[in-house]
This record gives sequence, structure tokens and C-alpha cells, in this order.
Amino acid sequence: MTAPRAVVLSAGAWSQSTHIPALREAGAEVVAVTSLSLERAAAIADQFGIPSAFDDPRLALDAEPDIAVIAGPPVSHLDQALAAIERGIAVLVEKPMALTGEEAQRIAVAGESAGVPVLVGFTWSSAELFARARDLIRSGALGRVEHASWSIHANTRQLLLGSPVAAWDPDARSESSTYTDRSRSGGGVGAVTMCHLLSVAHWVLGSSVASVACETYDGAAGLDLHMSALASWASGASGVLVATSTQVHGAPTRWFAEIRGSAGDLSIDTLTGEFSFVPAEGAGGSSVDPEAGRPDVRSPTRALVASWSGERVPSAMSARLGVAVTRTTDALYASARSGGAPTRVATG
Repeated sequence: MTAPRAVVLSAGAWSQSTHIPALREAGAEVVAVTSLSLERAAAIADQFGIPSAFDDPRLALDAEPDIAVIAGPPVSHLDQALAAIERGIAVLVEKPMALTGEEAQRIAVAGESAGVPVLVGFTWSSAELFARARDLIRSGALGRVEHASWSIHANTRQLLLGSPVAAWDPDARSESSTYTDRSRSGGGVGAVTMCHLLSVAHWVLGSSVASVACETYDGAAGLDLHMSALASWASGASGVLVATSTQVHGAPTRWFAEIRGSAGDLSIDTLTGEFSFVPAEGAGGSSVDPEAGRPDVRSPTRALVASWSGERVPSAMSARLGVAVTRTTDALYASARSGGAPTRVATG
């Protein structure tokens, strides 16, 4: 099979460390990159030996690619995704999928109508601990899930406060407004980090969030640095959702998950790699494997290439999951603006 032609729109620090290398690992030919700055686009193209660089995404789409990675801030996702889909180009949209759930829905519907694969850049489902948790729940070993407490703690504080240094790579630089301008990013820790938590929680539990009661702690610029919420799941379970931006620059992201079921309890710590399942009769056990708590951050990009070649879009990266996550984020922010009042998550 001929190698797919790929373009990376709004390439930045994450694209340099992740998307472009992953596309090449998967056998794709990267034919163009774009950036708001033509000089920056040209520098990235020169770094990776990519033949074309543009400051206008439309020019990259004119290069007749088969696949496109949409890697800019959420404000750019709708227009770029629709433009690519209209041309029959398979797309990977970075998370969060869009500024609003309505925009995410438009992208998902466009992809379905055109028969074009649309993926969202959710990486954490590739961590073995979460795949094991999903399998355990689907097997019925926990019985009916009654309560689920999820928290994620990521070193995004400096980015949210305006530092251009990429939290995942101290040698890379990001455009500060991508994280600090709410009109471009969609918010602070809720948009940047909570979306990861929501993608995994929806996927592992096999249910969507029905309503939330949310509060945030905002920084001096009014951007949320920490977010916590009580949640009700469509399955009937209750829950807690927590996302924080941590102090230590360069420290790994850490998750804690505790899921209580009618037939057992499950606990996860991604940093230590602890996975503990205790069934109701008490004869449980635990394992510790730090590697099992680490995601394969290049997995969505490789999945884009695989989907273009005919494989199914992974459920943990699907456009429909992206819509559910973005709608939940909408409800979280709406609740926070109302002072923590319970807010329904839009459906349909």
C-alpha cells in the first residue's frame, strides 16, 4: 500500500516531539507543516526535512494529503477539521476536540456524513492500567459500579501562568496564548487537563457523565488552575472529578482512581503503577508496575494512519467520545460560573 501523505497543521512543541516522529514511525510521508509564523513553520520543516511550510492551513490542504493532524489551539479546530473532511482527508484533532460541545458535534457529524475517519488525541487509554480496569469492569468482576473517584495532577501550572516552556520538554517552546487565552484554549486546567481524565473515565466505565456540580480555583488572570466536581453518571453511579496543575515542572502526570462496585473495589495509581482489586469476599490482590501506568503518547497519531488504511477508529479516540468529553467540560464551566450549582450535561 502506498504511504499516506500527511500534513501537520499548527505544528508546535507537541507536534515536534510526538506527531511528526509518530507519523514517520507509522510509514506516512509528511509533506507540509504550518504555523501562524511562516518563519517557525520553515524552521520545523528544515528540522525534519519536510518539503513545504506555510502560514496558511489551506495551502497545506491544497497539497492533497491523505491525513491531517490538527494540532493548534481549540479555537482553530472546527474550521480546519471541516475543511479537511470536506476534501476527504482523515483527521486527528488534538484535545480538547473543540471550544464547545456544539463545535465538537459538528466535526463528528461531518466525519460520519463523509465517511472520513476522525480521531481525537486522547493518549491515556494506552496506559495498561486503564485497559485492565476497563476489562475488569466489562467482565462484571466489580458488579454494578456505584461510585468512581478520579483525579489527575499534571505539571501545567507554568503553562497556564504564561511560561512558553513546554511542560513535557524543557527544550521546546509553546505559544503562550495557546494556554493563557481562554478564547483560544477554552479554559485552564479544565480544558487542558480535565479532558484527559474525562476521556479515560468515560471509556473505562462505559458510561457518560449526566450532571456535575463544579468549583474552580482561579489564578490572578482568571484562568482556572484547579477544578473539582461532584458527578452523576448516566449509569446511576456517583463520583468525584479532580484536575489540578502542579508546582513541579517536569514531574510526571499522576492519576488516582478508586472505583467502588457492588462486587468489589478497584484502586489505581499511575505513578507507582499500583493496581489493586479487592472483591467483596476479600480475597483480592494488587500488582505494582510503573511502566503499566505510562501512556504511549504517539498512539493517536499512529492510529490515524491505521484508520486511513482501513482499521477501525479506536473507541478511546473516537469523535463521539470527543463530543461527550467536550460537552462535559462545557457543563463543568457552566456549573463553576453559577457558583457550583448542579448542571446537566447536554446530550443528543
